[in-house]
Amino acid sequence: MEKNRLASSIPACNMIIALLIFAQIPIMFGIAAPNAVIFALPWILAAFPIILICVVIMYKNGEFVDATLNAILSGVLMGQNFVRGMIALQFVTSGREVSQELILSSYAIDKWVYLAGGVILLFAGWLASFQCKMAAIGVWAGAVGFLALAAMYHGIGNIFGMIGAIGLVILGIYLLYSGIAILVNTAMQKEVMILK
Repeated sequence: MEKNRLASSIPACNMIIALLIFAQIPIMFGIAAPNAVIFALPWILAAFPIILICVVIMYKNGEFVDATLNAILSGVLMGQNFVRGMIALQFVTSGREVSQELILSSYAIDKWVYLAGGVILLFAGWLASFQCKMAAIGVWAGAVGFLALAAMYHGIGNIFGMIGAIGLVILGIYLLYSGIAILVNTAMQKEVMILK
């Protein structure tokens, strides 16, 4: 290990993001009500500071691509989910319903963020393809998920919400596998789990 270099935080960050994606599967697939994001708050709150620490370690280690993507997509989006959960909690505890106008305004904002996130992930998948085809597939599935969510929030059709959820679950599966693989391969000092 190089002097002044910390152990890689990439496996931890990948597994944490996978856990957060999985925590939201019931919401993404309509099994739980949208306000169920309230119950994802403990997971997001526990994970968010660790993600930030992981990103700082990645930057310190010169893992620029992973650090940038995690800062933008994990830090910002999971932070947004936390704030959204807090807003939902406040509406529920005050006994007020969220107005249709407020919901539509949220969709108008979200479609642009998911569009930008999808474009970021398209390029991230391209960068990943130079090192690991499995990573490229996982990241591109996430890109499809984000772009589909942008289409859904634009009002093109609810089927895009299902496509978006499937894309994000595929990304979550890749992140879980890759996090475990990097951890196991590093600990064993040989390739035990394939990551190509």
